[in-house]
Amino acid sequence: METRTLDSHKLWHSGSILTITLLFAGAIFGSIHCTAWSSVFPSGGEMWIWRIASVYIVAFPSLIGCTVACSILFRPKADSQVWQILLVFSCITCPIYIVCRLVLVVLSFTTLRALSSADFVDVSWSKYIPHF
Repeated sequence: METRTLDSHKLWHSGSILTITLLFAGAIFGSIHCTAWSSVFPSGGEMWIWRIASVYIVAFPSLIGCTVACSILFRPKADSQVWQILLVFSCITCPIYIVCRLVLVVLSFTTLRALSSADFVDVSWSKYIPHF
């Protein structure tokens, strides 16, 4: 019987393309939150919290990408100082990302308390959608 070995270069290349694609998709997802950059918020503090969390949501995939690139380039041993720094960096940035995501969800609901009167106007859909 013939045994097949995996070509490590092909495996690394396909993994790199997948990683880059996922990081790019994560950055695009985060940039959607930045579209509310100049929106009206009930307070200036909420506006700045939204902006900071949105920027972090965009920057996080880049930070993780750098971490992955460093781990691939340096190929550190499990007990090396570089590996420990990368591990600490990941352990710090991941919880911050989770907190930023939760902040964006909470702010999405708390800003509903200060809607303008124009937001409560009923839309007459029969003007826009043909019906019989």
